[in-house]
Amino acid sequence: MALGTVHNATCANNNCTPNATNQTIFVDGNESGQNITVNTNMTFSNSQSLNGAVTATDRGVGITFYQSGATNQIGDITINQGAGITTTRRDGIAIVVRDGVDNRISGTITNNGSLIGGSYGSGIAVWQNGKIGDLANNTGGIHNTSTGRLESNHYGISAEGGNNQISQITNDSGGVISGGDGAIYNTSAQIGSITNSGEISSSRGNAIYLASGNTTSITNSGTISTGTHTANVAGIWSGITIGTITNNAGGLIEGITFSRAANTITNAGQIANG
Repeated sequence: MALGTVHNATCANNNCTPNATNQTIFVDGNESGQNITVNTNMTFSNSQSLNGAVTATDRGVGITFYQSGATNQIGDITINQGAGITTTRRDGIAIVVRDGVDNRISGTITNNGSLIGGSYGSGIAVWQNGKIGDLANNTGGIHNTSTGRLESNHYGISAEGGNNQISQITNDSGGVISGGDGAIYNTSAQIGSITNSGEISSSRGNAIYLASGNTTSITNSGTISTGTHTANVAGIWSGITIGTITNNAGGLIEGITFSRAANTITNAGQIANG
């Protein structure tokens, strides 16, 4: 493998076209584990071949950023409207950033299309030192736009195992982040802020589950909801101290459960059981 190679996709002028519908796209270093930087911005467009669609069946992952013990960075990923990544394996993940000294998407994952994980997978996952955006400078992160769908039957966005970071999660009006067991599920990441103007929902679990790390703020003008309403399942479940929770006029949060309280809760909308 050459340093900084994008495998199973053809990239030119910052646009990448998948070579086949059933392959994982790899962005990685060489097998000796040297530190690398990939300075490519990847855009999947409906006007490209395969209609911009990737169906990941071979390894169950659409795009993976992986190099154990190495630095592996890329700028931005944009999924345009009409394009998307769908996984067919039960544990499939549309995009995963994992296992490196500084494995990072340094810019923003912007989803105008669809990122669909498997029945026991995630739309986007960070594992073991995976990072999306620049937490220190509050730039980059995950941006699900008004036409975006980021979901699976398990988790929409998940962070598990190791020192993970996501600078910001933003969901625009009309956008959907959902998971059967949790829309945003975090057991191991620092998340700078969560801003929702659309729908963040889970049919069975907590819509937003924060068991570890730090989150400076949650701001809601849309709906944060769960299909199951118990003492331990709510729109927001937090085992950490959140800086501020702001529910704006027109916003709905179906319950907040804390083992540690937020420093400040401001409500101009509705906080209630469904």
